[in-house]
This record gives sequence, C-alpha cells and structure tokens, in this order.
Amino acid sequence: MTRLSTFILVALPLTTGCRFAPETPESSTFEPLPETLLLKRMSLDLTGTLPSLEALEAVEEDPALLEGFRDEYLEDPRFEEQLVFLLQEHWLTAIDEYFSVGHDDYGLEDTNEYAWERAIGQEPLRLMARIIVNDEHWSESVTAHYSMGTEITSKIWPMTGYPDGDEGWHQVEYTDGRPASGVLSTNGMWWRYTSNDYNQNRSRAAAITSLLVCEDLLARPVSFENVSSILEAEDVSEMVQTDPACLACHATVEPLAAALFGFHWVTDYVIQEMERYHPEREVAGPRELGVNPAWWGEPITGLNELGWAIADDERFYRCTAEYWTSILYRRNLTLEDRGTVDDHFDAFLTGEARVKMLIRAITDSEEYRAGAFKVSEDDDIEIARTVRTMSPNQLSATIQQLTDFHWTYEGFDQLDSDQWGFRVLLGGVDGDALTRPALDPSLTAVVVLKRLAEAAAQKSAAHLGTGEGLLGEVSLDWSPEDAAFGTALEALYLQILGERADSASLAAYTEIWTTVASLTDSQTAWEATLGALFRDPLFYSY
Repeated sequence: MTRLSTFILVALPLTTGCRFAPETPESSTFEPLPETLLLKRMSLDLTGTLPSLEALEAVEEDPALLEGFRDEYLEDPRFEEQLVFLLQEHWLTAIDEYFSVGHDDYGLEDTNEYAWERAIGQEPLRLMARIIVNDEHWSESVTAHYSMGTEITSKIWPMTGYPDGDEGWHQVEYTDGRPASGVLSTNGMWWRYTSNDYNQNRSRAAAITSLLVCEDLLARPVSFENVSSILEAEDVSEMVQTDPACLACHATVEPLAAALFGFHWVTDYVIQEMERYHPEREVAGPRELGVNPAWWGEPITGLNELGWAIADDERFYRCTAEYWTSILYRRNLTLEDRGTVDDHFDAFLTGEARVKMLIRAITDSEEYRAGAFKVSEDDDIEIARTVRTMSPNQLSATIQQLTDFHWTYEGFDQLDSDQWGFRVLLGGVDGDALTRPALDPSLTAVVVLKRLAEAAAQKSAAHLGTGEGLLGEVSLDWSPEDAAFGTALEALYLQILGERADSASLAAYTEIWTTVASLTDSQTAWEATLGALFRDPLFYSY
C-alpha cells in the first residue's frame, strides 16, 4: 500500500465535523451574496429546490444560521436525488434512445420506456449518490460489491436483493460473477460507453481515464511521421504497440482495455450478451491485445483489481475535487483555477475522502458565495459566475415543490427527457450531443419556462382558499386595499424569488393582479400574478 493510500484509507477522527471556512483575503474581487440569496443557492444546489419561507425568514433574522441549514441540506432526503443530476453532468450516462437494445426487446410497454431508460442510465449515478449520502470513503465508488436497481432492472437483469413488491431505487447485487468494482461493474456504465469487436474496449479505457482521473487521452496532440502507413494498414494491432506516436496513448489504453473483457460482447443488439458479465472472457483480453492488464504501468490481474488500483491513485481524488468544483461553481475550470482546486483537494483528503466534506469546502469558498464583483480597471473578472440559472431538474423539482405540478407526457418527464421533452431546450445535458450544461439563458429556455409557469400557476390557483398549496391561505375576496393581500404578495415574493420585495416590485405585481382582475376574476388574477413570478428572472436565476 502506498503512502497516499495509507493516508487516505486510515480514519482521521480529529477532522470529523470540522469546517473549512476560507480566510478572508485582504483584497477581495467579490461582493458576497445577501444571506437569503445564498441560502437559495445552497438549497437549489444541494436539494434541487427552494428553501422554505420559514428558513428564509430565519436566516434574514440571524445570518449565523446559514451553516446549519447548509448541513441540514446535506442530510436532506432530496440531497440524494439532486446528486444524481449533478453527477450526470460529469458521467453522462442518463441518455435517451442510445442503447443498443430497447425496452420492447424486454417486452416492456411503451409507457415504461422513460423509466427503463433512466433505470439503466442512472444506475452508476445512483450508486455514487448513495455512497455520498452514506458519507463513505470515495474509494467505495470503484470498489463496492453492490449496485442500485429499480423494480424494472431487478427483474430483467441478474440481480438479487430487491425488496419484493417495492418500487424506486434499492441496493442490489449482481449474481453473474462480476467483480466488486463499484461503477466499473455496472451495466449502466458500459451500456453508455460501448465497444465493439474491432475497438476491443479501447474506447471504454479512454472513458475510464477521462472520468476517473481527468486524463483525456483523446485530447492529446499526436504527430505521425508517416500517416499513410496507418491509413493503408489492414491491422494496426502491432503498430499501437510499437509506433512511438501510437504508444503515447496506447501504452495506457491497451493494458487497461485488457482488463475489461468480461464486458466484451460478441455482438451488440443481443440482450443476453449485454446484460451479463462474462467471466470466461477475461482471459481473452491479454490474448487479443497482446498485453497483460495494468493501470498506468501497475500490473493488475483484471477488473477485480482495477478499482483498487484506481482507489490508490492520487489523481482519482484530485479529479473528483476538480469536477465537483466545476459543477458547483457552474463554469468550466482553467489553468488559473489550479490553486483553488488544490485547496478543495486538500480539504477532501483531510475530510477522509468523503464527498460531503468536499462539498462543504466548496460551498464555504469565496467564489461560491459571490453575488457580484468589486469592479476595478485591474480586475480580471470574466471567468467567475456570480449569477447562475436553474437547471431543468431544479426547475422541475422546484415547481413541483411549490405547486405540486409535475409535467409529464406518455410517462416521460418533460424536463428530463430529450426524446419527448425539453431537457436540451432548457440547457440540460443529454449525455451524447451535449455534454456540458448551457450556462446562460436562451430563447428556447424562455419559451419552455413560459409554458411551465402557465401550467404550474393554473394548478396552484385552483387551490385558492382551500388551505392547500402555495395559494391555499389566500382568499378570493381579498383585494389590494386589504392588508392581507399585501402580506400574502410579499410572502409569495420572498418564497419564490428569495429576497424581500421593494415597493416598486410590489406595485408592479399588484398592477398585474388588478389589470387581470378587472378583465376576468380574482382566481385568474392570482393565476396571472403567480405565473409572472415564475417567469421573473429572479426566480430562474440564483
């Protein structure tokens, strides 16, 4: 065991529960967010939904409560669901219409297509999310003996442990002899990152290096002295082991690909090939590729040791710190961010390689908490994002939280589907053509948000005066002349937008209500007012 693995895998009880509040620099580039808006940012990032009205009012009264709410969000049941969507931005496994076999090959009805696609694509994401929620060492993500399954995959794949008669996601184990290698042993991983008889797992090896240690082999510059010899060759197998230009990547790729032949399919489009691990094919890797399995020069016996080799690699943990920093800063990182990532990486290791501690460190940082720039002529302020826009899943979860409206069509979640929905139009990641979220508003996002706001406001207004929902305590008899009307409008503004309304804002929304009420009725006026709040840029941004 190396010095790194000894340091990481040994518990450090003195660090438990510590905070990683950054020192305040003498000269800061940023103005901090107001406390209620910072609470909104933390809640959206960690639970996918808005903070409660009570939480906003509490933090407004006592800003010192912020850290407590952040820690509550890390223990909130919604945190696990939100992690799945955050992890998707890096792992890209939750895709539509991409798998070599379809739901109909398993005899599933069309109404189950969306659930089937997400049961496959989210499998590795759910496994990692469960490890984070349980506050386990991050090495578990590549060494776990279990996976996660739904009522669908537990019936069609060789799995055991799913509770009879239950539904949703539960911990399961495969029964086909696959090694205990965490996400590297999940069908969801390899159904997304496929290979064929010619490629022989090389593309999968490249995916592993990119996803787990942030080494994008495909981005390396390669220069060939004699390109024509490669183009004319009938078999390049010998060249990738002897040509110096090929070896720049293939010295890593070939030994890693050789460890993955238990997932090698004789042919695609056959469910019996794709759904099972094939232990008898493990010996084919060294024979076909002419090299023994290895991880960056370290010999391994196969997939059974690959996860442990990755867990013993410092780059695995630094890569984790890197992509979580990028995800929570809502931007791409540059070379200038190296020091920032180093700080979060150190906090991650000091926190016993638990992702919750890494998230605490990132959300404690000055840039995460920034609300504006202190502009001067010398400041280079273009890179950081002090204003973010909601992702499709945040919009979906927030609207459902506030109004109980869930936009579906034929079983497809309209804000989490590309085949029959609007995930990409809202700026989401489809995992195939679009591999990074859109960071700025777009015309298509505005159109989708308009329709979403209309439908959600209509459903919420139907509960006026019933004691249920966002408008349940609002009376149809109230008018702007009533004090209760102003109080209700102020509370809605704070709950939906995350900050107190000034007099001009209250007057503008009161005018919307008054204009619509003069033309129709009180219920339609509240529906229009609520719809306008949902379309307010202050709602969509955080």
